[in-house]
Amino acid sequence: MKNKYRIWDNQLKHYAFQDHIFNSKLEAIDQLISYFSADCDGDLTKIRKCLWECGEFSDLAIEKMEK
Repeated sequence: MKNKYRIWDNQLKHYAFQDHIFNSKLEAIDQLISYFSADCDGDLTKIRKCLWECGEFSDLAIEKMEK
């Protein structure tokens, strides 16, 4: 079984994107990059790198679901 992922919003203390379950870490990262790109003047490449390496950026964290 493949790993599934959710995105936890540490500021709001609940899962982001209506508790959507992503099929891969890449899919979760792409969703967050899309979210950040709406109002971000920063370098999205740096945000993507941070999400891939540590799974967190700002108050959002990618969480691997238990199998």
